[in-house]
Amino acid sequence: MLPDKDALVNQRSSQEVAVPPSTDCNSERRPSVVRRTPFPTVPMRIVKFLIWSVLILCVGLPALFVLFVLGMAAFGVVFGLGMALVGMMIAVLKVALMVILPIALVVWFLNRKPARERV
Repeated sequence: MLPDKDALVNQRSSQEVAVPPSTDCNSERRPSVVRRTPFPTVPMRIVKFLIWSVLILCVGLPALFVLFVLGMAAFGVVFGLGMALVGMMIAVLKVALMVILPIALVVWFLNRKPARERV
């Protein structure tokens, strides 16, 4: 059977030996407040700059290129469909002006009563 966890912890704590206080004479002269620089040192700035540069060059530019290509394709589709609709409207107007209107004018002219019959 496995030993109890609490028993193991108590056994270990009873086996620990007290560490004598440090006899180092410099320990009393240490300042209580540790000075920290608010900004990273220059080499860390360079490393951070290089990491961001590599990230932008290897991830950002290809992603930007893919978005540009997709945008141009979408623009081409939308522009192409729009111009197709405009072309179809112009074709309908051409048919109306060149075919239907002359036929309607001829029918109207032939069905028109002469001036003698209208009076």
